[in-house]
Amino acid sequence: MSITVNFHAETVAALHDDLQTLLNGYGRHTTAISSGTVGGAPSTADAAEAEKPRGRRNTRTTAAETAQNISTGEERVAPGEEAEAKQDAKDEAADTAKEKAAEPRKLTHDDVKKMLSGYVQAYGMTAVQEDGKGFIGADKVSDLPDDQAALAKAVIGIANGVEKNPNKREMTGELSAEKLAEMKAIVQAALAVSGK
Repeated sequence: MSITVNFHAETVAALHDDLQTLLNGYGRHTTAISSGTVGGAPSTADAAEAEKPRGRRNTRTTAAETAQNISTGEERVAPGEEAEAKQDAKDEAADTAKEKAAEPRKLTHDDVKKMLSGYVQAYGMTAVQEDGKGFIGADKVSDLPDDQAALAKAVIGIANGVEKNPNKREMTGELSAEKLAEMKAIVQAALAVSGK
């Protein structure tokens, strides 16, 4: 038994498509394999039969169509809802920022130590050993209660000691810009706690 397959295409690209279609097992054009051809072209009956759609349709998709169908795991949003979803995300971010701004920074014993190290930078170790107890209201930083009001009072006491120099200490050094910025943030948090 022999099988003859004839392709009639106007371009090489169309021939390529027809061959690919045949290899995939379905076709755009269905020429009866068992029927003959007239003059190298399908007979009129075969041509009429070829115009009828048969079998599976070409279901090939482009790369872009395939990419659109791949799930990224994100929740799918209808196009009309996309702008609303973006606005909701912006609103939520703004609310979170407001909450963070509304909550004062929590003071710690480390903040008191950082303030004392600023006093050391300005007036020296001997000055902090002699004056520190009066500024913080305790013998050691670790003796301070873990209470925001007590920590704020100690921070403000040290800040006043650095700025006003009530004990008339001679400056032995200069506060660096980084240290000043660090101390300013701590003092602002202390003032927020104390309501000043």
